[in-house]
Amino acid sequence: MLSGSGAGDYRYVIDALAAAVFLLPADETPVTPEPTPVPAPRLAEVYAGEAKIRPDMAGPAVEVIQKQLTGVGKTAPLTGVWDAESRAAYKSWQSKFGYWPTGTVTGKQATYLKKLYGNGKLPKICRTGRVLCVDKHQLVLRAMKNGKQQLVTDVRFGSSETPTRNGKFGVYAKVPYLISDLSGTPMPFSLFFSGGQAVHFSPGFRRDGYNGSSLGCVNVRSLKDAKWIYRHTPLRTPVYIYRSGR
Repeated sequence: MLSGSGAGDYRYVIDALAAAVFLLPADETPVTPEPTPVPAPRLAEVYAGEAKIRPDMAGPAVEVIQKQLTGVGKTAPLTGVWDAESRAAYKSWQSKFGYWPTGTVTGKQATYLKKLYGNGKLPKICRTGRVLCVDKHQLVLRAMKNGKQQLVTDVRFGSSETPTRNGKFGVYAKVPYLISDLSGTPMPFSLFFSGGQAVHFSPGFRRDGYNGSSLGCVNVRSLKDAKWIYRHTPLRTPVYIYRSGR
């Protein structure tokens, strides 16, 4: 037991130690700084093959590419920064059209994306009421309602021997599951619009991508999207199949 001045010295040491503990730096996880955007080249330079848009570049050219991606069914944020989300959308587009998915925008690819995007406007029929708009150029189906896009998804079509018909049709039958009489393959969530041609999910399309074709139907690659289309498309809904860019 301490007493007198000894006890006072003891309390002084304890107080000093306590103060020192409070002054110790907090155990914090270091924050990784966001990469500083690098100015992107002008689109004219990209189209000419003189420059590329690379990760984390920023500028008006990037925003144009983001807008065009969204317009052809690969949604990208309109931030003007070639960030991870934008590159993921671009890689998906690259894979779809047979390019190596690098995420880097080159002249040839940017030119083709521009051609696919066109003027960015949908046909008038696609901006009125409820309609399924199917674009053979962009290879997408858009579920539209009163001019607003509710869903966009990748699709494929028939070959030159078994072409998917162009024109305006209407959904006349809905069948949740059946086997094709022609190919013997499943046709889940079928929406028939012209004879034996239907919009439906295709396990083969999901497996093989665009390395193949349908026998005239509009194949949907995503099962989730095919279910959504089936549930939200009443009988007699117009189906408009066309090729943009002409």
